[in-house]
Amino acid sequence: MALFNTLKQILTPYANKINSHTEDIEELQSNVDKTNSTLKALILKNVLTITDVEDGWYSTNDGRKYDNTPSSNYVRSKNLVLAEESTLYCSEPPCRACCYDSDGNFISATYFDSLTTKSRRKLTPEGTKYLGLFATSATSFTLTKINGTSFKNAEYPYNNPSYHHIEQCWVNGTGAVGNATNLDMLIVPNVKAGDRFFISNNASANCMCFDANGTLIENTFEGRSPTGRVYTVPDGAVQMYVNLYRNRTKGVNDEMSDYLSKVTKDKVLAIGDSITWLDGRQNYGGMAYFTGWQRQLRLEGYDVVSAGYSGNPYATGLDIDSDVDYSIYKEIVTNQYNVSGFSTIILFGGTNDVLYDGPVGDRPTTYSNRTFDPSTFNGALGGIIDYIRTNNPTARIFLASFPKSEAVKRTYEEARTRVDEIEYNADFWSCTYINVWADLNVQPSYDAFDLFFYDSTHPNYEGMVRIGKIMLNRLSDFI
Repeated sequence: MALFNTLKQILTPYANKINSHTEDIEELQSNVDKTNSTLKALILKNVLTITDVEDGWYSTNDGRKYDNTPSSNYVRSKNLVLAEESTLYCSEPPCRACCYDSDGNFISATYFDSLTTKSRRKLTPEGTKYLGLFATSATSFTLTKINGTSFKNAEYPYNNPSYHHIEQCWVNGTGAVGNATNLDMLIVPNVKAGDRFFISNNASANCMCFDANGTLIENTFEGRSPTGRVYTVPDGAVQMYVNLYRNRTKGVNDEMSDYLSKVTKDKVLAIGDSITWLDGRQNYGGMAYFTGWQRQLRLEGYDVVSAGYSGNPYATGLDIDSDVDYSIYKEIVTNQYNVSGFSTIILFGGTNDVLYDGPVGDRPTTYSNRTFDPSTFNGALGGIIDYIRTNNPTARIFLASFPKSEAVKRTYEEARTRVDEIEYNADFWSCTYINVWADLNVQPSYDAFDLFFYDSTHPNYEGMVRIGKIMLNRLSDFI
């Protein structure tokens, strides 16, 4: 008995330690189970299966969509997938992935391994917003996100889901469908009389409208135009077919609403100088026709009319090379431009007032005793606003500052003075200010300036796109 008690005294501490470790192990196992459960839930939450696929592939050089050649058997995701930058994805089956930014511009291509393979894993590049997937003989793609937050299916950035788009196809006036190599067909259902569609300057189209019995009502050819055309659906139509001859050189953002977009929003009047006037015209260097900043609004459903006057300042009497008064004030106020019928009016000028170095004039301070001297910058701008308010009192007026310039006669100090006056007038006259001066975010005398301007003052295509998006974002805040 004494021996037993002695052994008990010796072994009891070890038994207690074993029990303690057992409890630790059980707690650890419980934590592991919880962690595994959490990880499993996390992985399940970040898994997406894409079953909407089609034959074809995305070019890893430029991101464009291509059909299979006779010797290839690629399958691609029909729609792009909304994704995230600097994120690791795996795919079953392993696939190639083309990465695009928020505007649908191709960035680069990468490769998504399976979950069990780690040989070629790379993060998506900076700026990634969309993915185009393709692999050989795939029937679907299952993506697993290893880091990041969440993701889901997405249409192409510019795709209009209400259009049924059939590539390499056309329909004739009787409704018969056939194959084609140089055009696409759009079926636009549920149209009604008076619906309006903007056809881009990059495309020409046959618009065919049918009644409820399938009888052709109208077959109209809308040719290419420097500023695009608007087609109006006739009485009795319920469905429209469009044979669309489009520019196929633009890449992945070459989608249908880049060519056909329904006019559903405000009618906009754009008043300005040469930057507004350039829409649909050739620039001074003889380059191709411009698609001006107004196009970004048209693509979003706005009906835009341009009143641009090349070389014109706001103020009168400033063109020292001519006895004729070339001014925006004269074109709008003196000539009584018809501003009625527009729900939105944008004033986008002032850079030529800097060029001619005309007087700024006194700032308006009292609305009830307002007087306008159109030979001054403030007087002309106030007079134009007052004319619009008198003849279209319900219109929302936006005042936009002009972009910076590298022209010798448009110095930063002089231009900054006019920009400050535009902002002041916007506040005084209760207009909405659009700060193109700052938001365009380009600085003269830097190499980047040449990326957005084709000369010292006038934006190129990329510059016009940027300005259009600035305008569009500001309009979207209020309309």
